[in-house]
Amino acid sequence: NQEIAAKRRQIEERAAYEAMMLKQQRIHSFMRGAADGEVAVTFPPMSEAHRSTSCINDVHGLLADRSTGLAAVVCHPWGPLGGCLNDPCVSTVVSMLGGVGLTTLRLNFRSGIGRGHGAAEDVRGACAFLRSLEVPPRKIVLIGYSYGSLVVADVADAIAEVAAFAMLAPP
Repeated sequence: NQEIAAKRRQIEERAAYEAMMLKQQRIHSFMRGAADGEVAVTFPPMSEAHRSTSCINDVHGLLADRSTGLAAVVCHPWGPLGGCLNDPCVSTVVSMLGGVGLTTLRLNFRSGIGRGHGAAEDVRGACAFLRSLEVPPRKIVLIGYSYGSLVVADVADAIAEVAAFAMLAPP
C-alpha cells in the first residue's frame, strides 16, 4: 500500500508540475506577444472579387510558417472592447496549434466598428497571403474567438481552401 501511495503521489506531483509549466508558458507567450517562430507580416485585404483593397491600410499579423499542408488563421474578439491578436485565448490557440506543427497566422482586424465588412476582407487577405507562401498550405482552417467567430463563419464558405472553421464563444 505504501508503494502504491508513493507512486500515486509521484504521478500527482508530476501532473501538477506539468500543469504549472504549461500555465507559465502561456503567460510567457502572452506577455511576449509573439509565440515561438512567429514573425510580423503585413498583407493587403481582399474583396469578394479576390482583388486587393489596400487603398486604406494593410493588415498586420503574426505568421509562424512551418511549411505544412494545413494552416490556421486565428481571429480575435471585437477591437473596441479590447480584442487584438495578443488576446490570451487567441495566443493559447496559436500556441496549441503551433505545438502540433501547424502553420499559423493571427491578424489584427483593421477596424471593429460598423458591420464588419472590413474584417471579412482582412480574413480573405490572410488566406490569399497563406497561398502566396513558398510552400503554401493545401487547406486552411479558420478559427475565430467571439467577434472573430462571426467573421470566420461569414467568409468560410467563400474561400476554396477553407476545409473547416471553428467558433469559440460566439456572441
